[in-house]
Amino acid sequence: MENMFNLQTLTLGAKSITYHASFKPVSPNATSRGELVSPSSQNIVADGPVPGIIINTLPMFDIFKKAAKYVTDTKSGALPHAPWQQQSDYAAIQADILELESNFYPEYRFDRTKMTQHSKEAIEQNWAFWSCWLVNQFMYHTIHMLLNHPFLISLRIAAAGRCPRTFSQSTSDQVVVHSNWIIRLLDLLEEKDVNVSDPFLAYCISVAITVFIHYRNAEIQSLRQNAEKGLFKGRQELGELSSLLKNVERMV
Repeated sequence: MENMFNLQTLTLGAKSITYHASFKPVSPNATSRGELVSPSSQNIVADGPVPGIIINTLPMFDIFKKAAKYVTDTKSGALPHAPWQQQSDYAAIQADILELESNFYPEYRFDRTKMTQHSKEAIEQNWAFWSCWLVNQFMYHTIHMLLNHPFLISLRIAAAGRCPRTFSQSTSDQVVVHSNWIIRLLDLLEEKDVNVSDPFLAYCISVAITVFIHYRNAEIQSLRQNAEKGLFKGRQELGELSSLLKNVERMV
């Protein structure tokens, strides 16, 4: 479990992706069989009004780096302010996330790209876009899980000696929502029969697993059941990745 929070040795597989900032989502036009057509040159915008998806990815990498440092500083006890205080690192990173969201191009949001409506072939043919989109999705939810992880929040509360009830409830709600999103994305990849072997994906799953481990002992039955399902799915996916990537074995 210690290794799951060791971001110092984490290799971001996303860095190996060749980004094509001019790609837009696959066209929603369907064939007579109901399959979505592959992107054509008409779907590529060189200097269009909507920038490539990389414009959202780069600032998110920066926030992820801050979240990684937050984890390290929390473990070492180097943070002077309680997370609910406005001058804290927690509050600063949350503000960065909200600022990024306010500038996030709607064309690249989950509900607008509609990956569920694209065929496996269309996704693979426009993988330059979808790989970057998936990095965005997994990274976004992992940032929230790291900031609100119950293990780290417990360390911060212990250091402060107190905690507002509303803050405790808010962090709990957020980490449950975002860990569930990791499972939802994994289900989507499975539904589309799209295989991704990437150490960064494995890291995101491993963080979600530690969240589910915590909530499998929750007093509320629905939380326990949800945690058990998420834990089973996460371990299953991580096991498959470990057979492909040697550096993932220590996360299992």
